[in-house]
Amino acid sequence: MKVILVRHGESIANSKGIHQGQRVDTSLSEKGKEQAIKAAQALKNEKIEAIYSSDLKRAMETAQEIAKLHNLKVIPDKRLREFDSGDFTHLKDRWDRFVKLKDSESKRLGIESYEVKIPGGESELDHFHRVRDFFREIKNHKGNIVLVGHGGTNKLFFGAAESVPREEMYSVPQDNSAISVVELTKKGNKIIKVNDIKHLN
Repeated sequence: MKVILVRHGESIANSKGIHQGQRVDTSLSEKGKEQAIKAAQALKNEKIEAIYSSDLKRAMETAQEIAKLHNLKVIPDKRLREFDSGDFTHLKDRWDRFVKLKDSESKRLGIESYEVKIPGGESELDHFHRVRDFFREIKNHKGNIVLVGHGGTNKLFFGAAESVPREEMYSVPQDNSAISVVELTKKGNKIIKVNDIKHLN
């Protein structure tokens, strides 16, 4: 069984340099629509049993382009949403604030930094758990499946599939409309490709 990971095409917010997370839900830009069509074409000869997607617009619109070529309906799943940066979503220094918050709160509460939640949002561990829960549900599919998600969420999938150590999963590149493939076998999971964007050339 192969899990084909696709990151959504460029969104309107991406094109403007606006952070989205879960709180900003924009559609694909014109460039993003072209990227989604090209990703769909790259996968048109794959035998696909099901297509799952984050329910956010940018992912669903990408998934629907793939689904058109396989006569399948997209199955939306909130667990594939991007990391919820909560009250920090619209702040330009959100990640700097989060790093400081993780450092201070982990010491104050005596917990790991990845357990610290962003105010109004989630922790890195929350994000990982929902991706891992999803993976555990779909890993028994008999045929190949497509998952359309986000940069952060797709990175965590490599960790959930135990293909990449947790400390390395955030460094896995995931460009807009990139295709990655993980093969699941009884002997273990194997990465076939990561961040393939040849279809955009």
